[in-house]
Amino acid sequence: MAQNEEIGFERLVDWLEGRLSEEEGRKVERRVEAAGEATLAEVEFLRAFYEASEETVLEEPPERLRGELERRFEEYAGRRRHPGPLRRLVAALAFDSGLQAAAAGVRSASIDGAGRQLIYTTDVADIALNVRSRRGRRRLDLEGQVLPGTGEVNPGSFSVRLLQETSEVETTGTDDLGEFAFEDVAPGSYELLVSTGDVEIVISPIELEA
Repeated sequence: MAQNEEIGFERLVDWLEGRLSEEEGRKVERRVEAAGEATLAEVEFLRAFYEASEETVLEEPPERLRGELERRFEEYAGRRRHPGPLRRLVAALAFDSGLQAAAAGVRSASIDGAGRQLIYTTDVADIALNVRSRRGRRRLDLEGQVLPGTGEVNPGSFSVRLLQETSEVETTGTDDLGEFAFEDVAPGSYELLVSTGDVEIVISPIELEA
């Protein structure tokens, strides 16, 4: 049997990673020296891979992004554990401070200073949006709060995505009070997707004017 046929890929990995005893390591080294082209190609590949791995540095993601990634993974894992159809709810506009009209019994989140407030309702939760203009710029801050029904869901468990023409502008998550925010947003027409578990709430369109 040829020498190169006696060296398996896993054996080469153990050798290059230093997991073999000194004696076993010398045996593999001698076999590699006498090996054919296929084995030498494998060794060259593994050495290049390890070299590239040592030079690659993965930075820690920002805390806010890391929290959102963990939130999304938990939601995904929850859907895997409890598979079922996604409930997609279209929220209805119940209040617009710009129109000075409100529906009876609609809950409101607090808003400080000048701005516009919109409140949307569904069977699962109400969503309050506060839109504020940035001074000296035609840009906006969009602050919101999810107000879930009693015992329905945890207000801090929602993922919130801001889209424009089907393209995602930004994504975030709610805090323990159900609050979220998007800063420095350009005026325009947007769609907001608020989701948790097997429920997705759609708010569209949201017309933001500076």
